[in-house]
Amino acid sequence: LLPSESIPIIVDQDCNLTIDLLSTDGREVILASNPTRIEWITPSVSGTKGYIRGNMVCGNSVFNVDMDWRIVPHRIADTSFEQVINHDELTTVVIPLDYDGDGQRSYDVSAEGPLERIFAGPSAVDLSSNEALQVDIDPKGLLTPNMYAEGTLHLTSDGGDIVTIEVILYTSSNQFQGLGWIDSQADLVVILLFLLAMSILPGRKQSHRLQNKENNVATYPTANDSQLTQYDDLNNSEYPF
Repeated sequence: LLPSESIPIIVDQDCNLTIDLLSTDGREVILASNPTRIEWITPSVSGTKGYIRGNMVCGNSVFNVDMDWRIVPHRIADTSFEQVINHDELTTVVIPLDYDGDGQRSYDVSAEGPLERIFAGPSAVDLSSNEALQVDIDPKGLLTPNMYAEGTLHLTSDGGDIVTIEVILYTSSNQFQGLGWIDSQADLVVILLFLLAMSILPGRKQSHRLQNKENNVATYPTANDSQLTQYDDLNNSEYPF
């Protein structure tokens, strides 16, 4: 629990709920409503822990309560992370985290999966709210251009809470530095093929138009020799002109 939080209770039936509970840290426990919850009458302190024991009564039903509690300065949500790194250089990866609560908390850091082979620390960190996690990645000659390594980072608190971070690290080629949004040789090849296809397409269209033009040339009737003689006879009295 965070210092400002209480313990929610879900009541499935309509009844007059009462409690008789004891907190091992000596603070008085009360039943609050809207929403129904158990809370202490004095503020909680980060780093304290204990348990609540006793009974809760709902109508004719009696429930035995035995619950552990621990007050923490913050919680971190599970997350995922991806980044492109150099395949042959030590890299510090900065992973943003989503916090709930304030204050500093200590964690052990470990890795599993293929990521474990290139994880270079740290093995423990102290994190405060809105602080990113920084881990070192050492390729150790295991990475080559245009490949990826994946795995899971675990942040384990001193209270046993575990934060899981799924990580994928891609390696880029050291022979290609990228052009704007083109960040790999594969992207460049695709673009070149597309441009080549666009340059061929107009030529094919022009050839198709010329072929259609030839097929659509109009044919006109021709006169034979007798017809030419008939209409070109200057001595014929029928055609004095």
